[in-house]
Amino acid sequence: GDYGRSSAWMASAAVDGSPGVSSQPVPTTYAAWKAYYGVAGDSVDGDADGLPPLLEFALGIDPRSGTGANGPAALPIGSLGPAGRLAMVLQLPLNPAAPQGHGRAEVRYEIQVGGELTGWTTVATKTQTAGWTGAAQVALGPVAAGYQEVVVTDPVGLSTAVRRHLRLRVSWQP
Repeated sequence: GDYGRSSAWMASAAVDGSPGVSSQPVPTTYAAWKAYYGVAGDSVDGDADGLPPLLEFALGIDPRSGTGANGPAALPIGSLGPAGRLAMVLQLPLNPAAPQGHGRAEVRYEIQVGGELTGWTTVATKTQTAGWTGAAQVALGPVAAGYQEVVVTDPVGLSTAVRRHLRLRVSWQP
């Protein structure tokens, strides 16, 4: 807003500049990402979409917009996979430096299973230094718009006697 201040100006790679949009790439570390977007804290939901900042960082979501692909629509989708097993479909940001080419640095992704929404057990894990590991089947789908589709399938089939739920858990590991 202060056009008379020299520090408010910078070179742009775009022809005619890019008013109102930063020409700086989005940072790949959590602290730098929060500073870039002006995120006040780890529990402040600035766009009121119900998603905490660390989850938005892990999924490659813009924390300034809580709609469309930057809101709850970007969350993993659960479905019934092959052989009556629960499956979760995630869209994770591409990252050429990461194992398998996707996922944010400093983030540990865990897919967990639980029966009554308690007593969660991790069935698949991905870190900044290792690809997906665990008992769950993990399949990489197509790449589109800077994201890698990841399908994680529960190793145990559903039955009428036992409830099963999947969830994504992310944690920051600087």
